[in-house]
This record gives sequence, C-alpha cells and structure tokens, in this order.
Amino acid sequence: MTVLSFAAAQTTGSQLAQELKLPAGSYDVVTTLPHIGVPVPGGAVKLRDLRPVRSLTAADLRALQEGTPIDAGYRCMTALELVLVPTTAAEASPELARWVRETRVKVLSTSNRHAVFLAGTADPVLVQVYARPGYLLAAACRAEALPEVAAAFRPTIEWADPVGSVQFSNAGLLSWCVPGRTEAVRTVRAFQGAVQALVRSVDGRWVAAVGSDDAPRLKVWAAQDGRLVSSAALSIMPRNLHFSADGRMVFTTGPSGTALTNPQLIVGYDAATGREVGRVTLPPGEGLKAVSSDGRRLATFGGNVRGTLRLREFPSGRILVSVPGVRSGNVTFARGDEWLAAVDSTGRLGAWRTQNGQRMAESQTGLRGVAYLQPGLTPGSVLLVNTEGTSPVAPGRSSLLSWSGTSAAPVVQQTVERDGRSTPVIDARTGRLQLVPFCAPS
Repeated sequence: MTVLSFAAAQTTGSQLAQELKLPAGSYDVVTTLPHIGVPVPGGAVKLRDLRPVRSLTAADLRALQEGTPIDAGYRCMTALELVLVPTTAAEASPELARWVRETRVKVLSTSNRHAVFLAGTADPVLVQVYARPGYLLAAACRAEALPEVAAAFRPTIEWADPVGSVQFSNAGLLSWCVPGRTEAVRTVRAFQGAVQALVRSVDGRWVAAVGSDDAPRLKVWAAQDGRLVSSAALSIMPRNLHFSADGRMVFTTGPSGTALTNPQLIVGYDAATGREVGRVTLPPGEGLKAVSSDGRRLATFGGNVRGTLRLREFPSGRILVSVPGVRSGNVTFARGDEWLAAVDSTGRLGAWRTQNGQRMAESQTGLRGVAYLQPGLTPGSVLLVNTEGTSPVAPGRSSLLSWSGTSAAPVVQQTVERDGRSTPVIDARTGRLQLVPFCAPS
C-alpha cells in the first residue's frame, strides 16, 4: 500500500478542514489513525478541541460521550478525541472494512457503516467509528468496562431441541437458557470481541456465530452440550449467517455495502469441519434470502421494495429460476424444497415452484408486525412466526401459523403473549412456540 507524504496528506486534510470551515490552528493532519493504528493514505483531520462540525451536532457528541459507549459495555472516562477521515458515501463501507481487517486492536462490533474498537487492556481506549456525509468519524476516549452492561444478551428467534435459547452479547459470550431458570445452564466465551451474528440450525443441533478474535472467525458449537465443533478464519466480517436445513452447511454473507452499490459475497462452509466448500459473488443489490435443505440451491432477491426472486445453483452461482415482480420480504424453502414461500411487510404470502418458478398461490394473512418464515415440520409446508410489537422480545403477541402454499389462508397454530423478559423459541420436535426467560451468565 502506498502511503502519501505528509505534504500530500496536508493538502487533503486542509481541503477537508476548509469544507468543514474549521478555523486555522483548531486541527492537525495525521496519516495514521490514532489508537487503531491503520494508515490513512489520504490524510485525516484530528481536532484539537471537542466541537460540533458539519453533520455532527452537540447532541451527537453527548451521545458519543455518554450514551453509545454503554451499548458496547463501557463508560467514557475522558473527553472525546475526534478524528475525521475524508471519504465519499461509496468509499465509507470499504474503508471501514479495511480498518477492521488491518487493525491489531480488538474489534468489539462492526456493521456496514459503524464499528467499535478497543485498544489496550490496562488503560483501554474505546474508539467509535461512524460514517458521516463526507467523512468517517472516529471518536476515542479512555474507557472503563461495565460488566453488568456487557453481560446484557441480545436474543433471536431460533429452533431448539431440546427447548432452550442461546443468547449472545457484546462481551463475546454465548449463554444457554432454559425454561424455568433465570441463570444460564452454560456460558462460553465465544470471541474476544462482540458476537456479530448467531444462527441456530433448523433441527436445533448446531449453533453458529461470527465474531472477532485477532481476526474475524466463524465458529460452530453443538447446541446440546456447548462443545466447539469447528472454527474457520474469515477474510471479512459477515453480516448474516444461514444454515442449510440438514445442518451440514453454514453460509456467511457480506459485506453487502450500501444499498445497491456493492456486491455480496456468499461463502459456504462444512459445519462439522469449518472447511470452505465454495463461494458465490452476487451482483450489486442482490442478497441471500434462504438456503435449500442440502445447501445446493440459494434463494436470492435483487431490488428495492419490488424486485426479482432468483434460485441460484451453489457453488456455480448459475441462475436456475428467475421470478420478477416480487415484493421484498422474508423467504424460505418449504419442507422438501419443492416450492419457495415469501412474505412481505403487508403480510401477503406468495408461493413459487422451485422447478420452474411457476406461481402456485397467493394469500393475505391480515397480520401486522414482523413475519419470520421457516420450513415446516411436514413435507410441503412452511411455518410463519408473526411478531407484533417493536421486536421479538419486547412485550406483545407472537403467533405461529402454518401454510401449505395454497390460496387458503395460513392456519393459526398457536398464540403467545410475550412479557418482555423472555424470547420465543420453536420446538424443533413439535413445531410449538415456547417462551424461554432471559438468563444471566453462569
């Protein structure tokens, strides 16, 4: 990598300072990002004083100082140190991904346009990075860990056999929770940094997660006893995870970039060994929605509110079926893989044959809220979990429905009232919903 001279960087930094109308003497130009330690070839502006600038208000600064560090499990003990790295909207996500890839400090969390780093151990420095119009903002402070906050788990709807929930945290922990207990039956340290994503196989046997140790990694555990089954080093931090229905393959997706401008990389791994078995790069704006039971076919969607549903062969990426005019939403293969189901934000269900893309049926559920689709328990069926409320774990109602891909409305199997202190789990043996309490790490 070619690093510009300080004189060249001074010009770039001065241009950004002029655009932001910073007074002379209120900033310095740096060519290495403080604390994170990655080079900034174009130069960056380090502010000498904490002050609002364009697209960064006093309220934003208060949140960075007092609010958002708590989400990472830390509290700022010193005033923020601000560094502004010039970048365009299209360059922000790739540049941030480079920092995550090249830094030697701990990555607590990362997403498309945001990341949190932790430098040092005895006197740690928390660095929060956000994409702003025209620049990447790096806000650093000396930080103190808040163990009680770092242990707060973020749950997700999952399958289980036996019934139980695996919850994950910003502290890099996985915790196994079961009905009737408020303390975890098992807690493992999954990663040095935060757990970025977690998925449970449809049969409930495996738990897969991605996070960062010294570098991004994919790990798979046996759900029954928490035994680590496999671990694979990754070149980038994925955004999402998908299991094939037979549990033999796990797929990572990312980075998707911003909106329709960046391609998405899909990589498949053998869940038992961590060995990579293939990869597919999708065109910009197209993303993975579901995986067939044997992992050989991928359901993807390209577009915005309305777009094209495609069935692609893995690992060749060859298009097998293409269905235009589909509204964006959740997608799944029916049990047996003979048809695809999709549900959009209005509750409308659609079904298409995987052999030729022929539309089988359409049905309106009449339900409000977020809908999750999964293969059903019997051949040719799907399960739909409808969540009313702000999230699957907030107080509200969750309904479990089954559908066979006909014009008839889906059948309501069960309704549960969430209390805000538990997460809904689908019993992989019976297909019934059960609420599992949040639990403290053991």
